[in-house]
Amino acid sequence: METLADSGDVVARLERLATLRDSGVLTEEEFAAEKAKILS
Repeated sequence: METLADSGDVVARLERLATLRDSGVLTEEEFAAEKAKILS
């Protein structure tokens, strides 16, 4: 079962990924692949 702390970690990781995508470090495809890993 996911705890509240785990949920916060997931959100933080997704926010970091979005920042990397928005700054051009990650492509949309790389972002989608990493997002899928985090959410699985």
